[in-house]
Amino acid sequence: MKLYYNPLSTYSQKVMIAFNEKGIAYEPVAVNLPKGEQAESKFKTVNPQGLVPALDDGGKPTGETRTVTQDQGPRPAPFVWPFASCLWPFASR
Repeated sequence: MKLYYNPLSTYSQKVMIAFNEKGIAYEPVAVNLPKGEQAESKFKTVNPQGLVPALDDGGKPTGETRTVTQDQGPRPAPFVWPFASCLWPFASR
């Protein structure tokens, strides 16, 4: 599974944090936005919109951040702020 990202993209960071918390293995592929790599045809096959992050899961590309994080299984129990666990069910709304 390849995750196309840019280190300055907050959406990319969100997906990487979610994958790391869930223990999902992925191959990070950096996309250089200032050079315009997101507009190249090679990247457009992964995400026709030309946006990061994008996930290529065995030929099944996904570019929507929420879809990328939710398609990879349920969220783990919160461990960073356990006192906020009562709000966890409402986080995806």
